[in-house]
Parts: sequence; C-alpha cells; structure tokens
Amino acid sequence: MSSKQLTETDVPIILTVLQCCGIKIRADDPAAMKNFIQSVQNRVNELKASSREGQTNIDRKRIEFMLETITDVKNNKKKPREETVQHTRIKKWLQKTWEQVVGGKRKLMGSA
Repeated sequence: MSSKQLTETDVPIILTVLQCCGIKIRADDPAAMKNFIQSVQNRVNELKASSREGQTNIDRKRIEFMLETITDVKNNKKKPREETVQHTRIKKWLQKTWEQVVGGKRKLMGSA
C-alpha cells in the first residue's frame, strides 16, 4: 500500500497476508506491525469519511472483516481454524523466497 488511498485490490491482499502470517510478523517486529495497523486503520477511516460523501464503492463487509482480522492480530488472537491449502502454499512460497533472499545476502557478503 504505497498510495495514500485504500483500493479494492489492497483489501484481499492485506487479508491474505494477515491471515497467513500476521501473528508471526507481529512476533518478529511488533513496532512495524503497529505502524502498519495504524496506517490501515487511518486509511479505512478516510475511506468511511469519503463514503459518506458518496465517493467510494469498496465492499464494506470485506473491510469490516479486514478490520476484525487486524484487531485479532493486534491483540495476538489466533482464530481457531484449519489452514487452507492456499495459505500453506503461500507460507511455503514466502519461506522459499525468504531463504533465497537471506542466502543471496550471505553469498554476497561472503564474496566481499
């Protein structure tokens, strides 16, 4: 979310990342997660203000669910549910990507 405005494509992306690894991100870097949560909440508040003026058409239920998920991550609550195959695939992909990034940095540092 580099832009100041929350778009319709941002909501499912944020939801997927938070559902998949929000608790882990919170444990690894609580300050960054706090800043991210505040940023999303500010953007949602701006979106609600603009919707009163009739300027938006983003699904409210999706946004409310995203806010519930953010609150759960913020309060360190993990919803009891089975991981879906999609989330398992995303976790594996993120782990593989992370290992490549870290491995690449080690190779670069070792060659210097």
